[in-house]
Amino acid sequence: MMEPLNHRNISKFRPAPLSGIQTTDSPVEIKKESILEKKIQESEAEKEKATSEALKFGGIAFLILSGIGLITQVPGFFIAGAVFLGISFLVMLFYGLSDNTVTLKAGLSGEEALRDKLREILSSDYKVIYNYPTPHGDIDALVVGPTGVFVLEAKNHNGYITVDENGWHRQKVGQMGTVYDASIGNPEKQAKKNVWFISNHLKQKGIKVWVDYFVVFTNPEVKLEVKNGNKRIIHIDELDKVFSNLTKLDNQTIDNVFKALNS
Repeated sequence: MMEPLNHRNISKFRPAPLSGIQTTDSPVEIKKESILEKKIQESEAEKEKATSEALKFGGIAFLILSGIGLITQVPGFFIAGAVFLGISFLVMLFYGLSDNTVTLKAGLSGEEALRDKLREILSSDYKVIYNYPTPHGDIDALVVGPTGVFVLEAKNHNGYITVDENGWHRQKVGQMGTVYDASIGNPEKQAKKNVWFISNHLKQKGIKVWVDYFVVFTNPEVKLEVKNGNKRIIHIDELDKVFSNLTKLDNQTIDNVFKALNS
């Protein structure tokens, strides 16, 4: 099992009260707004505003310059107006074709894939909080059930990912077939910090339970190779094994943990 984490005390932070409980056949769920969802909405609103302002500016410039051209009978004003209008349409086309939310949407797809998988494999004995807020970023899925308390971090990366004694490495294949290194960082860092945060929060509520974590890769096109024996780095197809351990928590403890996390 993982050794207790030794991060600095951040107990001054408190999780925000959660809302939106949904009861299904399996499991009980709470879902908060995803940071990724919020960023996507903000980006799309900014995109819509920019295209609207570009069209408005081009239209006004065209009308003014065309009016001056009619009064003065100088063709250059008509041309200038047409240029401004053309530029505004180019700006609209640029924003229409570009999508700076691709990475965000990929991450959101990973969260949704994790949610679908948990609904498939967990029984109603489990309770799940999605997008649980902490000072270190949202926990994609915080699971409480008979087999324990789990922090799950979803990653929707593709490519070839290896984890060894030297750290994390990721390679991708370009359009021309060229293999190149891609960034990945260390997805475990946030998960480990969140484990400490949840453990500390529960202890302050008088509840001492073991909190574990898993980094779950959700992309079907990823090739994952863990060379250092770390069993907390898994593909989503292996997720059911996480919850196949012997029973650790009784129903009363599960309810107490769930209530503590929601306060």
